[in-house]
Amino acid sequence: MTVSVRYDIGPAVHQGAGLARYAERLAVHLRRDQAAAVDLRLFYNAHSGHTVPESLGSVPADTIALGQYAWRLSVLASQLARRPYAPVSRLVAQQTQPPALYHATEHLLPYLRTPTVLTVHDLIFERYPEHHTRRNTWFLKVGMRLFARAADAIIAVSRHTQRDLVELYGVAPAKIHVIYEGIDAGFRPAG
Repeated sequence: MTVSVRYDIGPAVHQGAGLARYAERLAVHLRRDQAAAVDLRLFYNAHSGHTVPESLGSVPADTIALGQYAWRLSVLASQLARRPYAPVSRLVAQQTQPPALYHATEHLLPYLRTPTVLTVHDLIFERYPEHHTRRNTWFLKVGMRLFARAADAIIAVSRHTQRDLVELYGVAPAKIHVIYEGIDAGFRPAG
């Protein structure tokens, strides 16, 4: 039996560093090593004109095209109103087999009726807001609290992130699963 997963690959489409690498490599692993168990379908906001990384070119993908701020604010509004996020809900309704799970790989979790997993890398904007723009700090302080509480399960990439989620947002520890990020095969000892 396979589990249908709608997977937000957005970080790998729009960025090039840490969050992007996490989203891409996890999707590659699920597609390559878990294909018998996971029916993966990608999702991203195509506002920038970028597409999925070449390594995931054969994976089915759905897109919406909203400006960056419209996308972020509409996701936040769906959580505030507790109403299913229409762009994703419409995509799900078109599928013959609706996803059993939606995985948000960064800090944007639309309100959905599908069970959700949210990956939280850190809450640095809470601890060191001076390293973010005021607009981004406001959005993350309001949004992450809602997203973390709304998620059915949370992947925290460290024990520190888990502690922050519990301490700052009151998230139940049982809902948080610490899964350390792996090391890409391209990194190995020199020599």
